[in-house]
Amino acid sequence: MDTVRVDLSYRPLRICWAIAPGDIEAFRKVIRLNFTLWGGRFNPIAVVDGTEQAQELVEAFRPDLIMGMGTTPAIDAFIKQYPYLFNSFCGDRLFTGGGVASDARAQVLDIHNAIVEAHRSSGWKDITARGVKIVTWDATDPLRDVFLASYGGYPSISDCPIDYVDILKHFSEAGDLPCPPGGVINPEIFERYVISSFSRIHMRSHFGRRGLVQPGYFLGDGTAFEHLITFWNLRAADHALLFVDVNRLPRYTDLIPAWRSKIEEIVRNRRFEPERTIAVWDWISQPQESPGQRHARITGILGQGHFLICGDSRHLGTSPIPVAPTMLIESTSQMGILSQDRGPPKLSFAYGGKPFNGDLWFHTQHLVASVYVIGGLYGDDHHTLHPPYVPELNEFAARQMIHHYNRLRLEPGRLGIVIDAADEHGSISALVVSELFKEIFKLAGYKAKPSSSGLLTKQLIAQLGNLQGARVFKIPGVRRLLKQHGPTQVFALTTATDEIKRAVTGDTNFGEFQEIYIEPRERGEQLTPHAVFEYMTANGLFRIGYELTCPHCQMPSWTALDHVRQKIQCEMCGKDYDATRQLMKEKYKFRRSGVLGKEANNLGAVPVTLTLQQLDTNLMGGLMEHVYSTSLDLTPNVQGASAEVEVDFLWMTTERYFSTTTELILGECKDRGKDPTDPRGGDTINQTDIDRIRQVADAFPKNRFDVYILISKLAPFTPNEIAAARTLNSQYYNRVILLTPDELEPYHIYDRLKSPIKQHAHGGSAQQLAATTAMIYFSTPPPPEVAPAAAPSDKNA
Repeated sequence: MDTVRVDLSYRPLRICWAIAPGDIEAFRKVIRLNFTLWGGRFNPIAVVDGTEQAQELVEAFRPDLIMGMGTTPAIDAFIKQYPYLFNSFCGDRLFTGGGVASDARAQVLDIHNAIVEAHRSSGWKDITARGVKIVTWDATDPLRDVFLASYGGYPSISDCPIDYVDILKHFSEAGDLPCPPGGVINPEIFERYVISSFSRIHMRSHFGRRGLVQPGYFLGDGTAFEHLITFWNLRAADHALLFVDVNRLPRYTDLIPAWRSKIEEIVRNRRFEPERTIAVWDWISQPQESPGQRHARITGILGQGHFLICGDSRHLGTSPIPVAPTMLIESTSQMGILSQDRGPPKLSFAYGGKPFNGDLWFHTQHLVASVYVIGGLYGDDHHTLHPPYVPELNEFAARQMIHHYNRLRLEPGRLGIVIDAADEHGSISALVVSELFKEIFKLAGYKAKPSSSGLLTKQLIAQLGNLQGARVFKIPGVRRLLKQHGPTQVFALTTATDEIKRAVTGDTNFGEFQEIYIEPRERGEQLTPHAVFEYMTANGLFRIGYELTCPHCQMPSWTALDHVRQKIQCEMCGKDYDATRQLMKEKYKFRRSGVLGKEANNLGAVPVTLTLQQLDTNLMGGLMEHVYSTSLDLTPNVQGASAEVEVDFLWMTTERYFSTTTELILGECKDRGKDPTDPRGGDTINQTDIDRIRQVADAFPKNRFDVYILISKLAPFTPNEIAAARTLNSQYYNRVILLTPDELEPYHIYDRLKSPIKQHAHGGSAQQLAATTAMIYFSTPPPPEVAPAAAPSDKNA
């Protein structure tokens, strides 16, 4: 058993509410229900109106489940689009019980839990010192929905069996803060704890994947349904905004300058100038309005300032929120125990450092423990604790990893386990990589299974220990030695070492590889041909034996050292003979063995293994995790589709910082290819091959995968091959990667490039590899040097 570090981030379940267009009563019910939940302030509302904005909202917020307020066919159909966002608690209601209030329980983390936990902390004194107020307003006030969305309210007993007003008053002695109808709004609201404050108490955004989140103003109409929805969702994405109803500006006389002072204090000490601006979400602008007119209108409302104008996306029909941050309560680190006795490795850990109340009273309340594992499976290429962010695989991953089909959510870079507040311990089983790739290809419409060549390559990697053991194939002499001597040919030690160091026109000399490490050796000691061959023999690529001649049939035969005896039986005639004198005179002879000794055409595994090794070296680092698969046979699941396709390997980056898409590389590997002097040409890759792999790449969902196509060859590409590969790119998207010995043999992939391309060449991701390939082969010029931008003359934009 090993110990590993487990980072836990606790967060509430994020619920996306689906409502019908213009249903203001459903909007009000959802808002009030959200304020009963810890973190409910960050639950988005999707208006199911047949446009793509509702789907864009789901992609931006990455909710844990979708609930409908109403039972229209459109809402039901919308929820059914996301069968992988399971309800993880009992029934489809947020609360259980009823009738007798003391029997009612919330099924998700609520503000009762938040208040009890806050009451036990030292910070409760600060809350009571500031004062807790319940903002009230007249039921006919035109700003009533703005007040509700901004300052909060609780549902009636008919909609919620728990009296949260009574709970709040019991702990805080909260008083009322009225907003008089038609009167000036009191800026005291900003200084007090109000109902909306408790819904986000102790919460913060995750440090990554949040975009530019700026405090500021929302200019709109407080009676417009679309404006209210947008304002709520912007605040759910952690934008601190004040709704300014432009039709009732006199009521904001004191509120606008008070909010201005508050947000200027927030942004004053930010590092970069764009982060020190004040956002203005202008939802009343018109497309025909000139920039000057818009500037004059905004400054007339808010005064002069350094503003970041937002809101043009509504004229384009797109969502104003490209990405919403994950909101956490607290993070902690625990020590986990990794056991590998039977089956996949299993990680066990404690839910320690709970920032919520875990009393049994709250055992019905569910939340998410977001898990990130540091280390643990080094050297194990067959299992992973880092599945990619593909939420469509939630059920598959849940059944494999925690054995509860509805209790796991795949998150960008993490695993979200749905727990209840009283849970003390958890465990995760590692995913089997081969099964993961099968499920991923199902999303693309293919049935995947290991090919015979893929099994051979997998066994070759196992013989070498791991992918880095394939460094030995960087040496051209090694590749020639394997090709020149078939499975039944024998050769002497000197033949092997001479071939490894032999200089051949067009191949890199052995001297270029004397500094690489294929296994540990003394520092400063150079690699020798003898050490190279010794390493290969020790790893089972060659076997030691004797070539002995039978005195009866006069036929020579090779016998492995493991089977040599003084009295030996001839393989040819079957007769026994005494080999003592021959053994005294003969020297060892060698022959290919292992997976490379089975057939003459098994050497296709060498370029595949070498390419995977180079990816392992150059794409493994920083905050990226990866898995790979050797060759797979793909069968389309759709009738009438093209015939079976084989891909030589797959490489998937399962964790990419600041990205929610998964990087997937489909590999096609070739040996040296045909003789260029052949009248039929020297092409080993033609347009048919390219079109076949293009079809596979295009089948993956584009909102989940960035698919690249890597073609490697142990010889330069021909002009026809380059032209065919170029067709995989489009005008604005490079996705083909071409690698030759110049990229596969160095330690760093682009060490052999010459200036000026070299200074712009990067190989740390598939995107960078594709961009560099375009510069090398497709006449894409290097990016120009960019001079520092001059400071803007007018900051009052």
